[in-house]
Amino acid sequence: MNASDHPDLANATIAPRVAVRLGSVHRQILRALIVLASATLLVRVVGMGMQVIVTSRFGEGPQMDAYFIAAGGPMLLAVVGTATIEQSVVPVYARVSAQGNREQAARLFSTLLHLVLMAATGLTVLMLVFRRPVILMSAPAADPFRMERAVSLALVVFPSLVLTTALALMESVLNAEGQFGWPAYAGLLVPLASAAAVLVAGKSLGVVTLGLGALIGLCLQGVAFVVRLRRAKIRYRPILDMHNPALGPVVRGAWPALLGSCIVAISPLVDQMFASALSAGNISAINYALKLSSVPTGVIFVAVQRAVLPHLSRQAGLRDMPAFKATLRLYMWLVGLGTLLVTALLVTLAHPLVQILFQRGAFSAADTDRTATTLIGFVAGLLPMGLDFLLASAFSALGQNRVNMYAAVFSVTTNAIFDYLLSRVWGSLGIALATSAFYACGLPLVLFMLRRMIGRLELLMPPRELLQVVRIAPRIMRPRHAAQERTARRTRWSRPR
Repeated sequence: MNASDHPDLANATIAPRVAVRLGSVHRQILRALIVLASATLLVRVVGMGMQVIVTSRFGEGPQMDAYFIAAGGPMLLAVVGTATIEQSVVPVYARVSAQGNREQAARLFSTLLHLVLMAATGLTVLMLVFRRPVILMSAPAADPFRMERAVSLALVVFPSLVLTTALALMESVLNAEGQFGWPAYAGLLVPLASAAAVLVAGKSLGVVTLGLGALIGLCLQGVAFVVRLRRAKIRYRPILDMHNPALGPVVRGAWPALLGSCIVAISPLVDQMFASALSAGNISAINYALKLSSVPTGVIFVAVQRAVLPHLSRQAGLRDMPAFKATLRLYMWLVGLGTLLVTALLVTLAHPLVQILFQRGAFSAADTDRTATTLIGFVAGLLPMGLDFLLASAFSALGQNRVNMYAAVFSVTTNAIFDYLLSRVWGSLGIALATSAFYACGLPLVLFMLRRMIGRLELLMPPRELLQVVRIAPRIMRPRHAAQERTARRTRWSRPR
C-alpha cells in the first residue's frame, strides 16, 4: 500500500517530516499562537457586542466618562500585576514542574496565590479609603459632577483588582503547564456577565451595572479556573511557605518586570489626564477607539508575545543565538505583514465600523465622527506597536528587563510631550496620534540596542521559513492523536484477511 493512495495516511506521514524541517519550536509556537489568537478574537468580538449594548444604553457623556475615570486606576494596576506575574512566575514554575515534583509545585503555587491575594486586598482597601485622591490623580481636570460620580462608582469598581490579579496567577500557572485554550476562552465570561447586567438592570441602576457585571464575570471565571486547575492536577495547599527556594527567583524576576510594566501602563493614564481637560465625551471617544484598536493588539501582538517568549527564553538560555535570531526574525515578519493588512482595513472601515457598532440610542452621529477619527489615529501606530511588543519579549528572554524599563521611560516621556502638543490642536485625535508617534519613535531605539547585544538581525531579508510556516500551519494544527488513529485504522484495514 502506498501512502499517496490515502490522503489521511499521507498527511500523517508528511506531518513528522514537516515538523523536522521547521523544528519543534515553530510547531509549538504555532499551536499555542493559533489557540491564543482564536480565543482572544472571540473574547474581543463578544466584548464588542457588550460595548454595543453599553453604548446603546449610556452613549458618550459625563456618566460614561465618570465610569472610565473610576476604572482607570484598577485597570492600570491590573495590567501591571498581570504582566509582572506572567514574566516572573511562568519561568520559575515551569522549571519546578518540569522536575516532576508535584508537591513542590503545589506549595509554590499556593504560596504565591496567598501572597498575591494579600497584596491585592491590602492595596484595594487602601485605594478605597483614599479613593478621592486616587480619582483626582486619574483625571485632575475633570469637572465636579464627573469627579463625584467617579468617587461613588469606585466602591463597585475597585474590588475587581483582587479577582483580576488572582486570576492572572492562575492563568500563568496553567500556561506554564501547557494549558492555553481553557484560560483564554474563560475570558468570555466577563463581557457576557457585563452585558447581561446592563440589559437586566442598566435602566434602573445606571452605569453601576458595569462594575457589578464585571465582578460577577470575574467570579465565574475564577470558578472555571479552579475546575481546570484541579483537572490539571495543580493542587492547592493552605500554606504560606516563605522559605520555598523558588520564591527567590520569582522575586528577582518580578521587580524589573514590575517597574517596566508600571511605566508602560502609565501611558493610557497620561492620555486620560490630558483628555480630562477637553470637553465632555473625549475620554469616552478615546476609550471606545481603544477598545476597537485593542482587537488586533490582543489577537496578534499579545498572542505572539505569549507564544514566542518561552521559546526565545529557552534558545537564549542555550546561547543558541542563530536560532534566537531566526525565530525573532520570522515572527517579526509575520507580525509586520499581518499588522499592515489590519491597519489598511481599519483605516478604510473606521467610520462605517463605528457607525454599525455604536451609533444607536444615545450614541449620536457626532459621537461616531469623533470616535472614528480617534480610531484612525491609534491605528496609524499599530505596526511599530506590534514590533515593539515582540522586541520586548526578546529583551526579556535575554534577561535584559532593564532595557525594557529604560525604553518604557523614553516612551512615556515622549507620549506626554506629544499629548501636550497635539491634544490642543486636534483633541482626542491628537492624543491618539501622540500614542502612535511615541511607538514609532521608540522602535529604532530598541532595534539599535538589540543589535548591539546580539549582532545583525537581517530584518530586511525575508526568512526562508515564512512561506513554509503558512503552507503547513493547518497540518501542524491537526491533532496528532487523531492522525495516528486514522493511520492505524487504515493500516489494519489494508492487512490481508
